[in-house]
Amino acid sequence: MDNTHPFRRWLEASGYSARQVAKLCGVSRTAVYNWCSGSTAPSVRHLAVLHRVSHGAVQAWFWTTQGETP
Repeated sequence: MDNTHPFRRWLEASGYSARQVAKLCGVSRTAVYNWCSGSTAPSVRHLAVLHRVSHGAVQAWFWTTQGETP
């Protein structure tokens, strides 16, 4: 089983860099790296931006404690 965080998988497949996502969300690259590892979750505002730029691929369940799809 792949233990890579779903957001990291999306970021790698998206063509966006962590720097670009950070700029779109108005956060640091460190914040994006923390989202990639699952150690922190984006705020609702940042999640809305991610959801929009990902055309719905990035979802809140990525950061649930279970890390499983509903």
